[in-house]
Amino acid sequence: MSCYWSRSILGVPLLFSLFVGGCARPSPKVAAERNEPEPDVVPRLRDADDVGRFIAGMPGTPGSPFATLEASDAWKQHRTRLDDAWSKAETPLIAGLRQFQKDELDTTALRTAPVLYTFSGPDALTLTLCFPRSPTYVMVALEPAGTLPTRSRFEKRDLPKYLAETRETVASELSRSFFITRQMDRQFRGQVTDGLLLPILHLLVRTHDTILGFRYVRLDDQGKVTDRARVTVLHNGVLIQNNVEIYGITYNDRPALYIAHPPQESLRLQDHGNPIRYRNIWVRRL
Repeated sequence: MSCYWSRSILGVPLLFSLFVGGCARPSPKVAAERNEPEPDVVPRLRDADDVGRFIAGMPGTPGSPFATLEASDAWKQHRTRLDDAWSKAETPLIAGLRQFQKDELDTTALRTAPVLYTFSGPDALTLTLCFPRSPTYVMVALEPAGTLPTRSRFEKRDLPKYLAETRETVASELSRSFFITRQMDRQFRGQVTDGLLLPILHLLVRTHDTILGFRYVRLDDQGKVTDRARVTVLHNGVLIQNNVEIYGITYNDRPALYIAHPPQESLRLQDHGNPIRYRNIWVRRL
């Protein structure tokens, strides 16, 4: 890379924050105007970038956990078809957005201003091409945030079928320049993905951004960003969950789905249709 820059994407109520880096674009001079640099609030982890590159049909960087899956015929076909779709979208869609940005949006005020995109869905493409130098993007959507899948989750799927379905989640954006609401309602609520994270990662890495970090967040009543709840569970003296971040309601056949809730709710103990007894339960308010 010949240069380095960074920016953040915060989804509300998508409830995740991305730290994004790229090259071949000038860095905004926002940091020079501050007395002290702001500390990174998003941990530097490669996980989201690895997943994004795999879903977007782009070869992983050295050390990617998806290297073996990229050798499969299913992924190679996935890459070929996405290369073709993105090549067709280059003109007029992508080139047109860049020209519109240059003609209408390339002003000093807009270069360093944050951008609020309401009812955005996962449309990171329009956002970043029209406002390439903005330091912060806030995407507001009705669809759930979604979770970041691991390699083992991909290995358990019918990979050719699943990759074909993920291609369909961005097909309307690449061919028509927008996401179709009815399709989003079918695709991003557990049918293909459990939210908007994967198509956002896809669009970012395909436009030459690198995802440097990823963090789930929530908003309190004052609108401030807070961490999601975490839990440690010991069962009969055996550590089951160690400081695990809670995504939301859990299901037996699909990933957890975040639903907004009050800061404090009740604790519940569940049986499974069989007699069960509990003892020595201690609850402490944190």
